[in-house]
Amino acid sequence: MDPIILPYGAAEPLVLECLEGTRPLVFEPPAGESGLAAGGMVTAAIAAPPHGPPLSAHVVPGDRVVIAIAGAVPQATAVIAAVTEQLVAAQVVPADIALLEGPALGPLAGGAEAVAE
Repeated sequence: MDPIILPYGAAEPLVLECLEGTRPLVFEPPAGESGLAAGGMVTAAIAAPPHGPPLSAHVVPGDRVVIAIAGAVPQATAVIAAVTEQLVAAQVVPADIALLEGPALGPLAGGAEAVAE
């Protein structure tokens, strides 16, 4: 069987060799959500992550927090709103929450043109 080649943004792609007698399965990720559903999914992920404490356990009243968004984030408005809501619930003052938006951090997030810049 031919190897599976996965370009993932690094200089060289990830090459996966399959064992003899096996076959890879193809799957599609779930469709994206939008609006309130997207916000609900973000809230659930940061309020009760499967591995580690919730976002609210990482801050204390008086903290100043920067929410950084690098490149295009699907449903960015819902993500920012859900994170802000959880921070405020943990008693971070809204005036102490800032948003920092910037370009994608690498070719995976920004496409091939990010390498040429």
